Amino acid sequence: MMKTKYTKAYILSNRGCHLREEILSMDFMINKNYTYHGIISSNDLPMKDKFWWFIQKTNLTKDQKLEIAIRCAETVLPIFEDKYPKDRRPRKAIETAKHRDAAAAYASSSYAAYAASSSYAASSSYAAASAAAAASSAAAAASSAAYAASSYAAYAAYAAAASAYAAASSASSAADADAKYKERLIKILKSPIK
Repeated sequence: MMKTKYTKAYILSNRGCHLREEILSMDFMINKNYTYHGIISSNDLPMKDKFWWFIQKTNLTKDQKLEIAIRCAETVLPIFEDKYPKDRRPRKAIETAKHRDAAAAYASSSYAAYAASSSYAASSSYAAASAAAAASSAAAAASSAAYAASSYAAYAAYAAAASAYAAASSASSAADADAKYKERLIKILKSPIK
């Protein structure tokens, strides 16, 4: 379950690169609003730090982090596709991430089937054990890969979003692009997570 309430001591001991005095002078600390909503709604905390807090300090599961990464990627996808209309790789990657459970199950079953067929000459019990071990290994590998990816995917997606919006801001009004960027990221931070 996502952590949404904090203590003053917890916030001060998890303040990242901010000085203690800086944190104590921020609006959510002065108002004693030690909640997730208080932190992300703060006018004193930079967006990148709000996102860092969200990813690192709310005890998100790997699936929740992956969901955030998908949302961030979908936010900047139109910018990429405008510049590179024939490159479908980012869209395909997002779709694959959305259907990660089916992809992992397919990989596990394919690997298990391969192991079973290669063990055909051996005894049936050996083949079954080999297939089960292969399926287990494939599932563990898929799980490990998903965990590793999700741990960093959301923050990497935030960084990608920041880069994309920085590029977009050079083409249009910097203030307008920055406002849209912040608005979209706040929407991601405030939207419900499964």
